[in-house]
Amino acid sequence: MPKISECQNNLSDVTELKILDNNLVAYSTKNHGIKIISSEDCSTKLSINNVHELFHPNTFSTSFSPNGAFLAFCVTTQIYIIHIASSIVIKIINCDNEEIEILSFDLESKYIIAGTACGRVLQYRYDGSSLLGRLCSFKKSNQNYDLSFISAIAFYKNRLACASHNGDIFIIDIHSRLSKTSLTNSFIRVNALCFLDETTLISGNADGTLFINYLEDEKKSKQISTGFKTICKIIRMPNPNYIMISGDANYVSLYDIKNNKIVHNKYLEFKGKVTKIALTNNTTLLAVIDNLNIVQVQLPSVAKLKSLILHNKLDAAFHLCEKDCMIKESLEYKKLQESYDKIYEQAVEFLVNQQKTEAIKLLETFKNIPSKKDEIALLFKSFEHYPRLQEFFLEKKYALAYALCAKFPALERTSQYKKMEELWREAFINAQKQILLGRDEIAKSLLLEYVTILSKRPMIRLILNHNKEFIEFLKAVEAKNFLKVNEIVKTNEAFTKIPTYKLLENDIEYGLLEIKDFIKKGDTDAAKENLVKFEGLASVTTEIKKLTQEYQNMHKLQKAYKDGNLIVCYEILDTQNNLSYTKLAESLEKKWSELIHICEEYALRGNIKDIKVTLGGLIYLSTRRDKIGDLLRVSFHTKIKILMTKKSFKNAENIIYSYIDIFGTDMEINSLIRLYENVTNTRLAISDNSRQTRDNWINFEMIMNS
Repeated sequence: MPKISECQNNLSDVTELKILDNNLVAYSTKNHGIKIISSEDCSTKLSINNVHELFHPNTFSTSFSPNGAFLAFCVTTQIYIIHIASSIVIKIINCDNEEIEILSFDLESKYIIAGTACGRVLQYRYDGSSLLGRLCSFKKSNQNYDLSFISAIAFYKNRLACASHNGDIFIIDIHSRLSKTSLTNSFIRVNALCFLDETTLISGNADGTLFINYLEDEKKSKQISTGFKTICKIIRMPNPNYIMISGDANYVSLYDIKNNKIVHNKYLEFKGKVTKIALTNNTTLLAVIDNLNIVQVQLPSVAKLKSLILHNKLDAAFHLCEKDCMIKESLEYKKLQESYDKIYEQAVEFLVNQQKTEAIKLLETFKNIPSKKDEIALLFKSFEHYPRLQEFFLEKKYALAYALCAKFPALERTSQYKKMEELWREAFINAQKQILLGRDEIAKSLLLEYVTILSKRPMIRLILNHNKEFIEFLKAVEAKNFLKVNEIVKTNEAFTKIPTYKLLENDIEYGLLEIKDFIKKGDTDAAKENLVKFEGLASVTTEIKKLTQEYQNMHKLQKAYKDGNLIVCYEILDTQNNLSYTKLAESLEKKWSELIHICEEYALRGNIKDIKVTLGGLIYLSTRRDKIGDLLRVSFHTKIKILMTKKSFKNAENIIYSYIDIFGTDMEINSLIRLYENVTNTRLAISDNSRQTRDNWINFEMIMNS
């Protein structure tokens, strides 16, 4: 079991634990402020006891920015943004009577996502007090709850996933307001969310059930009962096939996504209940125990394995791998196995030369390793029968020799077995040639002595009884005619046992990956040329259909980009999301994100004109209309606030009326109207029929004409 050591002792509950950039960790406590510590040695880098007068035991919904610069916390309907180094409040965000239940900074440390008690998910910037947009609203519970609140949030690049206590999950791209996906795995509260990658979302429910949703194909989705009464946290491990889960217990579990099973129910056990966990640098786990003390766990790592192999401590390397199944899928583990195989081969040589003592000494360090113990024991038992193998080989009793080797596999490492296989390959190749020349009888005589060998019989029958098909098969393989090979294999499964077929299968797999890579790089000519080779191949019909669609979309995207038509470019990306992995798509999305960041700054200054100038023709982009509309609304809100601050009430009134004409009424403008009426003691003439569709702004010349 990995070593568990003390990291930090606290006198009050830990309310938030966050991994920061630069190998740092931040945490807040109920009564004793915040700390930033080193993820390597747990030393304290910064400690602030008096963060703010309102940061007290009743404070909830705390969040640290990943860059370590800011702390956000809320008190009922207000969000406070504090610059950690100076303890200065840089922003106070009033949430218009929306009670905040959960807060989270995005991965860029730029946005704050707030989940409200009424089920709304709101987006703010750390440096702005205006609402950038309402990302989604969850429905009220069908169970006897008065409110529907947000229970979990997770990020992956620009994607946000949020969940409610009703079991509903919503996913959206916070820059484009696209990639909207709604899920409901159950009607139980979702406590934890974790993106495995861009298209795989894992969620944990309050009843201890784990769900894996494959966003591109929901039919593949899985679920498993974890054994926890409730799931509290899900962590993506360095090996992408595994995740760690914590619940209402004194242990954490390790889950194998690939094989859909719990591989270690009690992967790590602690002295008290685990309330929070975080993985710092892929090898160090921090766990909050009984909500007070933080402990550190050094997990088995690939770096440690690499070091042990480098210093030839192979037994220690295997013991490390035995402790953690995740490492066994690494490249370093393959290198370790290769090193062991060389030693094993040396031991075989010693046994061949009747030097058993030397073989025992050579393998001594490995005999207590669980994965090698039986193999080593079988090696020595196998070589008790080596004299018989020698005898059968000299007498050319190959059938008996093969049977003996099948029973004692270690004998397959001997020169006798290797020679038999060499003779078999020569005979089989010669028989193939004779079949191609129409000399069936000669082919039969070449293979006659192998007919009684059980492992060779299916291939011998194939070549002798189906020589016409066999000839066609050989020619098709040589020409890499995948379609023809597939047709022949359907007639007789024995063709799949021929080594050349297995090599061809590898060629097919590599060919599909190559097409994907051509599309990613934008080499559509090469992609098209290679797609033709697989047309009609039944075994990969689904893959080819998908790749063909991606190729066609990529071709359209390149043409639009070459023509300088960015609107069409983004419309293709937004309606055909299978191109998100390509370099051109990444470049276009980066450009969009940069434009949005600039426009948000203009919106927070009330500068409508420069938003339109910055977007240019993209203001007409229909697929991202939600985000553009929010930018325009925010700029109006800010302008109204600025005018009221300057006591330019008549101008503020005019803009309020213009806003209602263009956007209709909504929560934000209603709040500003109430503020205006309270300050000016004037009642605005606003009818009850002022609601508009959210994209009605596209019909107004003052917005659309630059």
